[in-house]
Order: sequence, then structure tokens, then C-alpha cells
Amino acid sequence: MNFDWFVVPFSVGLIGLILFLIFKYTRWILSLSKEERKKVRKSFFSLTLFKLVWEIFREALLHVRIFKRNIVLGYMHSSFAFGWFLLIVFGAVEVFFANSPNSNHLYEPIFFRFFHRDNTGMEYRVFFSFIMDFALLYILSGLFLAFIKRFYSRLMGMKRTTRLFWTDKVALYSLWLIFPLRLLAESTTAGIYSNGGFMTNNVGVFLSGFLPLENIMYPLWWLYSIDLFVFFAFLPFSRYMHIPTEMILIALRQAGIYTKNKITGFSQMEINACSSCGICIDACQIQ
Repeated sequence: MNFDWFVVPFSVGLIGLILFLIFKYTRWILSLSKEERKKVRKSFFSLTLFKLVWEIFREALLHVRIFKRNIVLGYMHSSFAFGWFLLIVFGAVEVFFANSPNSNHLYEPIFFRFFHRDNTGMEYRVFFSFIMDFALLYILSGLFLAFIKRFYSRLMGMKRTTRLFWTDKVALYSLWLIFPLRLLAESTTAGIYSNGGFMTNNVGVFLSGFLPLENIMYPLWWLYSIDLFVFFAFLPFSRYMHIPTEMILIALRQAGIYTKNKITGFSQMEINACSSCGICIDACQIQ
């Protein structure tokens, strides 16, 4: 069985987040009128479903509207959303091709390099190693831009950025740490077992020149898992609630649900679907 205790923080955080979101979204959707809920049900059994999937792909993953406004910001947002999407999808497919008899765990694609240290016999090993490293590099490039935006927003063509609550800051910095920690955990593992790709193998070789990889590899996987737990725990109470909520909002709008002159579950979704990226504040004439 592919299990280690360091997967527990990630697993607890993810399951807790999923349960919270199910409760929250169910509550909001049930607050819709009977007619609105009927529209939602009908939309899932019509041709609008394909339009919905395409709209979610364009706006929740690629952030096309932000691209049109600011190419650099669009790239930054899409690198996190689409890059993480690539890691999840190809990670799941990679586990499938690894032919692991115990590959039905939520955590295995996330910690694949730890549990599959000898992947020399795996089909399409080179392809998966490349695409996973490429997706991680894609995200890290966006992370670099996010750092610039947060502290040097004028370099990104913005006069100001949003002010963050403390929960936003915890979620933000834990999100920022996820991918460097993944890089370090996978690279130290690759430095020992040579099971990485073009980036993690080379970083591992570099780190092996001055660090005891055998001693730091396991703690790094723990830190990676704990950081994921922190992000999942704070996501519902931060601006990053927009990540799952905007997909639900797009679905409701495609079903013909619109804002009314009172606070409803739909208006709550609209509020939570805002990423607080600062673009609207930057353009506001009364700020």
C-alpha cells in the first residue's frame, strides 16, 4: 500500500474543504427560487452544457477576459489556474500508467515522485516527467509575476492592488509556498533516485552538491503536505474562495440566473467569485 503519514495533512485538508464547499454551495443553491433551481436543472440537460464547459475553461482556467485587459496579468492568473489543472490531470493519468495496484488514493498523484521512486519501467515515463516539470515551471513563472504584482504593482501596469485581510495573507503565502516546496521535494527525491524531469533532475543534482538530500527529502514532503493543508483550511475564509466559486457562478449565469435587488445565495456567490485581483480598483475613478 502506498501510504506514509505525511499525506495525512493534505488528505484531511482536501476532504474538509470538499465537505465545506458542498455544504456552502448546497445552502446557496437551495436559497434560489423554485423557478431558478428548475432553470439550473434544465441547463445540465441541454446543449448549453457544452457552452458552460467551454466558458469555464476560458474564464476559470485561462482567464481570457483578464488577458484582454492586461496580457501579463492574464498570464499570471492562467499560470496558477491552468498550470495547477495540468498538474492534477496529468498527475492522475501518470498514476494510471504507473500501473500501481494501490493507485486509487486522492493523494498519490500529488506525491507521485515519493511513492514511485523507481519509475524506469513505466510507460511514457519521459513524457510524463517532462510535462509535469513543464507545468510546474509554468506555475513558478506565474508565481514570480505574482510576487512582483504584490510588492511592485506599477511594474505590472497597475497603480494599486487590493488590501488583504490576515486570512487572505495566510492563504496567499501558503499558496505561494506550495509550488516551491513541491519543486524542492521532487528535486531532492530526483537528486537521489533520478526519477524527475528536465527541471527536477537538474535542480536535484545542483542541490546534491551542497545539501544532504537523504536528510532533507522526507521533511520537505512533510512541509509540502502541511502547506497544502494550510491553504485548504484558509481558502474558504479568504479571497481564494473564488477559485471553486467562479465555476459555479458561470454555471448559474449560463442557466439564466441573475442578480436581484436583495441578498440571495446567488449574490453571495457573486461576492465570493471575485478574485480581488485589483483590476477594477485600479481603473476606478473614485479611488
